[in-house]
Amino acid sequence: MTTMLTIKEFDVDFVAENFDKILQDAVTQALSSTHQEVLDVTKPNLEKAISERILKIGNQMCKHFTYDELLPDRE
Repeated sequence: MTTMLTIKEFDVDFVAENFDKILQDAVTQALSSTHQEVLDVTKPNLEKAISERILKIGNQMCKHFTYDELLPDRE
């Protein structure tokens, strides 16, 4: 199963407890100025994680049924 995401835009707000405000702002600005590069790197991982999660949920829903219950017209 493959999930294909279409992400048109996103906002970045980097917050870390151990970073000071200047460093947080610098990281947020760096991530914001490289939207396409961030998207190119993260999109395949997001698609894979979403596909795996959907498949897991689907399998959990269907495991309580027999094949005959799921596919009654199967010959």
